[in-house]
Amino acid sequence: MPELWWAEARNDYNRLATLTRRVDSYVSDIVLLSFANNLYFICIQLLNSFKPMRDMVQTVYFCFSFGFLLARTAAVSLYAASVHDESLLPAPILYSVSGSSYSMEVVRFLTQVTTDNIGLTGMKFFSITRSLVLTVAGTIVTYELVLVQFNAVQQVDSSSINITNACMVK
Repeated sequence: MPELWWAEARNDYNRLATLTRRVDSYVSDIVLLSFANNLYFICIQLLNSFKPMRDMVQTVYFCFSFGFLLARTAAVSLYAASVHDESLLPAPILYSVSGSSYSMEVVRFLTQVTTDNIGLTGMKFFSITRSLVLTVAGTIVTYELVLVQFNAVQQVDSSSINITNACMVK
């Protein structure tokens, strides 16, 4: 492709990057609130999972609500992460430009694609990428493991307190 075509493609990319930054400036507060809200409710649901369920209806409701919460959180997170993924798509094409078409515009475009971090953020605290989604999932699993260990220790402590109280009553 001629150098003029690459300049136009880079300008289009710039306009899309500017649009993404503008959208992010308006929705980053909501993104942070949404991530915090989803993480909070997932942790609360995990904490409630240790309570014994009274009947089958309660068990089915819990499983459905927790599954829906996880599915909704994953879908929203992956959809938001796709903005960042799409911004990286021109890089393989630019790396494969033939020597006869390689020009200063291709270099500028490639530099911009590889160095510019385009995507939605949570008030600039974090950028939503697929690796962030994996990190959040790992954090939730770690929280669950801590809860399992804490719950086991708490059950052992409560049983020893009951024995002590029974001995003191006599």
